[in-house]
Amino acid sequence: MKQDLERIARQAYHRAKWSSKLVRRYHRERGSIPPHLADRMDHLYRWFLAPLTLWPFNLHVFLERVLDAVKSRRKLDAATELLFEILPPVPDEKTTDVVTVHEHDVQSGRYEHLVPASVAKFDASERALEKNQPFQADCKKITACFAVARHADLKGVFRRTMVPERNLRMNFDPDWKKEAGRFQAVFDTFCAKWNLYGMQNGKPLL
Repeated sequence: MKQDLERIARQAYHRAKWSSKLVRRYHRERGSIPPHLADRMDHLYRWFLAPLTLWPFNLHVFLERVLDAVKSRRKLDAATELLFEILPPVPDEKTTDVVTVHEHDVQSGRYEHLVPASVAKFDASERALEKNQPFQADCKKITACFAVARHADLKGVFRRTMVPERNLRMNFDPDWKKEAGRFQAVFDTFCAKWNLYGMQNGKPLL
């Protein structure tokens, strides 16, 4: 716990101020987590410790919600189970260190070094992803869990939550009581895992 508190204290956006309580709670309640959930909860918690910019959605709120469910012995809903299943590996230490520095730059308003070198072309990567079996498996799991058609626009496009300037997201807190909120949290996590802007009629949009 001490190491985790020190880690978030080094992060930007006043992480220690609003995350320390949840760090302590997780360590306090960790021993009461059922064995079949222990590894998944640990994976979620390690994601929670990652820099905020890397989160696919508000993992602070989600971790609190799952801890509440575990404490009251409520069964986790299908969307929560699916999110656990598709949550990608936690970024490595090198990545989190770079992002932490970047977040401090953003917080202080230093942008001079963020100059794009060129515009990337993604056609080959998209074609390769369409043939990727783990990717296709995740797609099938999402369509099995949700009535996905109702979440697409008129062009058949599903979009991840918009990330405007400074990597801030307007709708960061998912409304887990509504299917649209659960779907968007799962879909945002899916997009973070596969580096997507969205999907259109089954085609990945990088």
